[in-house]
Amino acid sequence: LIRSSWERHRNALTLTVQIPVNTTAHIYLKSAGVPRVQQGTAVNIKTDGDYTVYQAGSGVHVFELNSDVLS
Repeated sequence: LIRSSWERHRNALTLTVQIPVNTTAHIYLKSAGVPRVQQGTAVNIKTDGDYTVYQAGSGVHVFELNSDVLS
């Protein structure tokens, strides 16, 4: 089961994604500003329209995004 949660902090959003063992996922993040990988080994693999796409293997991955993604 893939799990995710969002938290909003002043000028930023934090996305936490948990990927099960022996699984990979593509995570699409709105490209307002540059999302930063805070934890995990997710790799930026491409841009798809207004989204930055990351590939992530099993484990916990934490991203920080500019709050402009809510606009």
